[in-house]
Amino acid sequence: MQRLSADLRNALAATQVINHSLSRGEVREDVFAEQLRPYIPRRFELSSGEVANSAGSVSRQQDLIITDSLDAAPIFASGRIGIHPIESVRACIEIKSQPSATQIRDAVRCVASVNRLASNAPRRFSTLAPGGFGMGETSNKCFSGVVAYGGSGSTASLARAFLEENLMLDPLDRCDALLVVDGFVCLWIDSNGGMVFPENGERLGFAELGETSLLIFYLWLMHRLADFKPPPLDLLQYAQSVEALTGFHWQTL
Repeated sequence: MQRLSADLRNALAATQVINHSLSRGEVREDVFAEQLRPYIPRRFELSSGEVANSAGSVSRQQDLIITDSLDAAPIFASGRIGIHPIESVRACIEIKSQPSATQIRDAVRCVASVNRLASNAPRRFSTLAPGGFGMGETSNKCFSGVVAYGGSGSTASLARAFLEENLMLDPLDRCDALLVVDGFVCLWIDSNGGMVFPENGERLGFAELGETSLLIFYLWLMHRLADFKPPPLDLLQYAQSVEALTGFHWQTL
């Protein structure tokens, strides 16, 4: 993680020569995905684009989307950009260069547009582990995070903006983490200081850890990828959504 942090820092410096702000941001998004790729299990795909559900709702544009390639292919794909069914999405991350508090708030709203596509209703799951077979229910949604290459505001103002914007959301739609590379990391914690899912967090934990901040962010992301119990994917529901949206009807022979 120290090596990855250094690579990201070097990439940030290299992109300073790009004058166009939008192009510079896109390059930094690509660099982050490329640098992170070796540390993510191969079953997961890294891309960007939008997320859709079977009701026809679509998220805002996402900088980085991590999907489970064993579950479903994108609904549409061109290079690294695609439209992905919500059931295959495991994480969404917004990547910012030098964000202000206002931009941090907007990034939280952006990733929340993905989580709102998933139902809040509890869904059943089963597990098979060395300890035996288990069953349960969960409502939790995919990991969502904001990663910044530094910030244009104070550490406290960025963390406060992240917290305040999340508190305006349904707990199930809240963003997991805020990372400022080589700076600090924010995660939800319980009364004992343990890291928990956003909907179970009693308060937001904040730690200025320098290079170690990336390690904490990465470990929580990996935990969430491994623990996530996805909703079932029914592509026929997407087909029925197309019928409803376009108004077409079947003819009979």
